[in-house]
Amino acid sequence: MVYYRVGIGAGESFAVLQSTAHHKTENANYIHLVADILWFGLALAATVRFASVYAIRLDATSFELGLLSALPGLFMLIGTLLTGWWRRHFTASPNAMFLPSMGFRLVFLLPALTPLMPQGWQVAWLIFALTITAIPQGIAGTLFVVLMREGISDERLPQLWSRRLVALNFGLIISSLVFGYMLKVSPLHEGYALMFLVAFVLVMVSQVHVMRVKVLRPMPVPSAKPFPELMRVWRSPNLLVVGVVVLAVHLTVFSVAPMINKHLISGLGATEEFIAWFGVAELVAAVLCATFADKLMLRLGARTLIAVSMLGTALAALLVALAPSLPFTLLSAFVQGISWTACSVAMFGFFLQRTSNHQMQDATMMFNVVVGLGIFIGSLIGGVLADAGMSLVTVLLVGAGLRFAAAWLITETRRAPAYVEQLAPTTSGGD
Repeated sequence: MVYYRVGIGAGESFAVLQSTAHHKTENANYIHLVADILWFGLALAATVRFASVYAIRLDATSFELGLLSALPGLFMLIGTLLTGWWRRHFTASPNAMFLPSMGFRLVFLLPALTPLMPQGWQVAWLIFALTITAIPQGIAGTLFVVLMREGISDERLPQLWSRRLVALNFGLIISSLVFGYMLKVSPLHEGYALMFLVAFVLVMVSQVHVMRVKVLRPMPVPSAKPFPELMRVWRSPNLLVVGVVVLAVHLTVFSVAPMINKHLISGLGATEEFIAWFGVAELVAAVLCATFADKLMLRLGARTLIAVSMLGTALAALLVALAPSLPFTLLSAFVQGISWTACSVAMFGFFLQRTSNHQMQDATMMFNVVVGLGIFIGSLIGGVLADAGMSLVTVLLVGAGLRFAAAWLITETRRAPAYVEQLAPTTSGGD
């Protein structure tokens, strides 16, 4: 017996086909966004893990190490403020993304030219290379968050963020080990130049995936706004709390982050090979955490998870400061990997939870401004303290204290007035 389905008109059939095509495009976007960060992670160890080590080998001072993190944070802030002006020159987000994301990826190519500089200018060139590319990074970073919102449904964003962290950390594990071995067996300048060149090739593959993301729900192009008007986004109690939390996290985490490698190398005698394994310990923990961080956020709530994670980063700073030898510092790396990954997932969820669609462009811009400001101020703290004569161990202990204080402050923000409008409380977890 044959049954015929009736009652489906041409309009409904078209809607079904349109829905199917939409779903396929979203799945393709999801794959491209994960592949993008995987290839990027395969290159990222060159800058986040070994650029500061290169500077230390070139006899950079503690203050110069601070500048290596601080100035990119400041220039990223400048780039973020230029995002609206840049976006208005293009009809679609992918078109607007191309040049800034290409410019940002030059951060992997310019340091390869360091050996060509006079010896007295090599540290300065390294700082310049990481700083000047932070302007397009600020633009691309803001546009990229909007592009993800345009290509992926709100319900899948927290999961995508978590999967991207897994892919990023997996790529970082591989690149840390490969680049660490490469630097071990190569002369100083040749090894670092080759590492940066290989990294640049890898991030160009990442660029291809970014440009293949298709827009499914275009968001309005922001109108021209002076900076004081952009600042009005902080009038929302929801977003003001997000700003306080994000600033506290980045200011305190980066207060001693640039000093950790110097303590490992100058204080405990670490080599590039050990720095690689230190990074692997941190990244393995991060990968493990990223697989369940979104579920943990749903259970605890985004803000609570951020506070607990900051306690973990404080413990990590204590462990590395008090470690009697290099093997003991691996425990610190493991704790830091878990804590920072959980904190990153929770901050993104906290931001989404408290940002409506019509606020997204301006709110994302201001979010990145706060991140850049926190990195800039925080990175200078450790370098200034160390150059003032404070021992690296004491600097790390001060940083641990600041992170404990940040955890307390984040908990206290619960007392702030609540704001009813939320984006997706069912996917981002509770408060």
